[in-house]
Amino acid sequence: MSELAAAPLLTPQVCARIECQVLLCVGEEDTTALPHDTRIFASGLPRASVHVLRGTRHPFESVDLNAIEKVLAGFWGPAR
Repeated sequence: MSELAAAPLLTPQVCARIECQVLLCVGEEDTTALPHDTRIFASGLPRASVHVLRGTRHPFESVDLNAIEKVLAGFWGPAR
């Protein structure tokens, strides 16, 4: 993780070239990947949106599966 932080693969130049829609999900109570930082990162992606998962911390295993299913269905729905 520290090597990745020192030399990230998703540089602003790489992110600017991503053409597909991207959905970034982050936990409302995440202290590792902060919602504010996720929104800033998303601003560098041409077609990104951010969904903040209420009551969710960083360990994604704690996510409400019913809630994330609805979020993903809404994101993928138009692609069907």
